[in-house]
Amino acid sequence: MITNTEFRLRGGRATARTLVPLLFLVSALTLASPHPEGRDTLDMGFRFASAIVSDTKDMARAQQTLVYDYARIGDYDQAYRQAARIKGWRRGVAFARLAEALAQAGQVVNARKALDLARKARGEAEGWYGPRVDSYIADANVAIGDINAAERIMAALAKADRQYQGRSVSMSAMILARSGTYQEALTQLASLDASKDIYDSWWQTRGYLAMLDLDALDRDQRKELLSKASAAADRIAGWKKIEAFLSIEKEYRDLGEIEKSEALLSSVETLVGAIAPTTGVKAHMSARLARAFAEAGHVERAREVILGARTGLVHLPVIERPELSAVLSMAAREAGERALARELLGEALVGASALDNARPRALAAVAICGAVGREGRDLEEANRDRLVAIFEGLGDPW
Repeated sequence: MITNTEFRLRGGRATARTLVPLLFLVSALTLASPHPEGRDTLDMGFRFASAIVSDTKDMARAQQTLVYDYARIGDYDQAYRQAARIKGWRRGVAFARLAEALAQAGQVVNARKALDLARKARGEAEGWYGPRVDSYIADANVAIGDINAAERIMAALAKADRQYQGRSVSMSAMILARSGTYQEALTQLASLDASKDIYDSWWQTRGYLAMLDLDALDRDQRKELLSKASAAADRIAGWKKIEAFLSIEKEYRDLGEIEKSEALLSSVETLVGAIAPTTGVKAHMSARLARAFAEAGHVERAREVILGARTGLVHLPVIERPELSAVLSMAAREAGERALARELLGEALVGASALDNARPRALAAVAICGAVGREGRDLEEANRDRLVAIFEGLGDPW
């Protein structure tokens, strides 16, 4: 999940003088990603997002989320094009996150071009929104290999604001690990052991897990990292603990440590069960748990979790239900429950079309398209037609 903040680009508006050179730079990029499955669905979602003219903040947030979804399916050229259409601080974050994804995919030249666009957006930031963009620019610098630039940015952020200290330590540890100083990296992360801040524990966990990407590690070192990550994750509260445990569980399963994997799945099941049914977090985390169960071969348990979450949707506001039905639909498909997946997606579309005002209908459609498209799937014709009908019906009252 992405933590969102805001800054304004010339009062929330991009002028023609701003957009023309930006679009020129984007069109000048050389990207070779094909037209992948999922693009058409994400494109439809982006049209819905761009139609939310009554609330520019909602528009930009929805557009930014979809840019990440394009990157997730490897559609980097479309991610570039759509990121250029975002107004405000989110354009800077979108290009920085895209730069990181491109670097991780080995497209360093294009990553640097995306990072340049992120910096241009950052240059017009106001207030505390700029530092948030800086943090993502630092992440992109690490992925590209510009270590000095990343360290300068994170050091300045940590000095100015307590919330960035754990993230700074985690980044420094990863840089140390990549340079071959494994023990020094562990020492760096261990400096967060005494912290009572749950976000420090979150970034400590992320740091240990990031080190697993190092090819030179032996099995014992990987087990050591996972043990330390588990201890750090246990100090996290709320849904972030669930996210952390599921990430660790997958690593244990990939390592063949099935007993530890199963123990974490049971812990997560207990944590998800304890979430109040009146919050949408329960359905989101249920979907994550169901996927983990399916990947571990526990298809029936995955189905039970999905059905339980589906029943609980009645406790939520109607404007939240379409997105969560779509998320559960994709989890059901992952578990091989195709009939259930179709039912849930149908419920999502019916729920979206029944919303009274245009803005929540559009946001629900964005969420549905994102849930499907980021899985590399396109909607069936009948479902596309239902979304087209929703789009054509947008208008006052918003």
